[in-house]
Amino acid sequence: DMAAFVAAFPLVHEPGSPDAYTYSSGTSNLVAAAVQRVLGVDEARMRAFLHDELFGPIGMRSARAEFDDAGTFIASSFLYATAQDYARFGLLYLRDGVWDGTRIVADGWVDHGRTPRSADEDIFHGAHWWAHPDDLGTFGAHGFEGQRILCVPALDVVLVRLGRTHTDHGPTLDAHLQQILDQFRPVGAG
Repeated sequence: DMAAFVAAFPLVHEPGSPDAYTYSSGTSNLVAAAVQRVLGVDEARMRAFLHDELFGPIGMRSARAEFDDAGTFIASSFLYATAQDYARFGLLYLRDGVWDGTRIVADGWVDHGRTPRSADEDIFHGAHWWAHPDDLGTFGAHGFEGQRILCVPALDVVLVRLGRTHTDHGPTLDAHLQQILDQFRPVGAG
């Protein structure tokens, strides 16, 4: 029960403390558990909810969500999909949660998620999304050992990177991904 495991830790700061920030992927599991409780759904119905409300409407046919032994969606890290389907997810967020004219994600949630809340000057993290301190408005999902979905509003680009790069090489990977994104800048810009 990953949510119970995270919930058992003492608070580092009171919720809402203005200058407090601690990154925790476990928070995503707490949110997933809370969503399942509010919706009153078990694992099977949560799978159906994810498919009916998110994966199906945007055409993510390969998406496979994993659940822990308590039946809670492991929202922090265990969603398997092809690069094309992750690109669809990124495009949904690049388009402010709207897919083919239909709002899938609540109005305002994308901006809320990509707005940095971190107090640490070296970490830019919003609500379950990483914000990049660049001139392009880049935000993204950062997965295990270098997996990325980068959404770049100024360039209208979604970049998906699957693979494994040890965290020691993170800065090199980030520089490489930035070089790729720079190829989409207009000639003479940036």
